Amino acid sequence: MLGGVWQERLQVPDAWEKELAAHAFVAPTTEDEALAATWEKVRQKFINDPRTVEGLEAYTGKTWVPSKRRDTVASYAVLTWKQLRMKPGLGVKKIRALVEMFAAAQD
Repeated sequence: MLGGVWQERLQVPDAWEKELAAHAFVAPTTEDEALAATWEKVRQKFINDPRTVEGLEAYTGKTWVPSKRRDTVASYAVLTWKQLRMKPGLGVKKIRALVEMFAAAQD
């Protein structure tokens, strides 16, 4: 009796496929992956931002690397995560602070 139920084909409308995401949802498993994902989201708004890092510090109330204050915000925002990680003198701690400052400026 149950055999007939399992062999029956269900009719599913095609419209459900249109609701699928374009990309898989993958949760970051490390702090580096989480920072990378956040960076890729927050940097987009600042790619053409002419302000200096100092100006962004004043706007957000956060501080970053004093020697980088004259650099433009855009000079960092144009960098992919991989490029940012390769910049000399920027370790994870400094990059985390930069990501936090960019995120705070979006709020």
